[in-house]
Amino acid sequence: TTFAVVIGAGGAGGSEEDEGDEGSNTTFLQSGGSGVQATAVGGGGGGGPSSDSANAATNGGAGGGGAGWPGPSAGGDGTTDQGNDGGDASNWAAGGGGGAGAAGVDGSDSSPGSGDGGAGLSTLLTGSEVFLAGGGGGGMQHDGSLNPVGKGDGGNGGRGAGGNRYSDGNAGTANTGGGGGGAGAAWATANTADGGAGGSGVVVVRYFYQ
Repeated sequence: TTFAVVIGAGGAGGSEEDEGDEGSNTTFLQSGGSGVQATAVGGGGGGGPSSDSANAATNGGAGGGGAGWPGPSAGGDGTTDQGNDGGDASNWAAGGGGGAGAAGVDGSDSSPGSGDGGAGLSTLLTGSEVFLAGGGGGGMQHDGSLNPVGKGDGGNGGRGAGGNRYSDGNAGTANTGGGGGGAGAAWATANTADGGAGGSGVVVVRYFYQ
């Protein structure tokens, strides 16, 4: 029996005020179109900080986090039995991306600020405990008086934390399916920071030979 395995690439982080790209699907398919046919849907992209609805967070295996200013904006929807919704943005602070084990945390205009990414799920398939498919954290933002509010941490299973002021978000760890962190906001200047890319997918095969 043969299987076709495709490891999906993580989505690229949004550039300046654009939304992030969705990740590609990871598939494990038994030849002949029957038997084992498993697909992990790529994660949704985080929203871009723009009043343009075209830059909204997108749906996916887990939903992307909503962008901060000018908010509020909704996080993307996750896929049933695969991932959870992204967190919603407040007026200023971004929501965290959804994870396989928990939804992204909503942004808050006061402390702690942008939301953490949702937790991933743990597995022992590799022989030791690892976490996979955690959501990316929202980037550092500011409130209406231009006071900074905190960035979000990445959820277990990817660790893509949000960026500090003017800084790029951290990329999700390769072969975890973890989300990338959001870009840190610029204060009264053009925002040139980018969101972090999502981590690529992974397929783990465990079997018993007799």
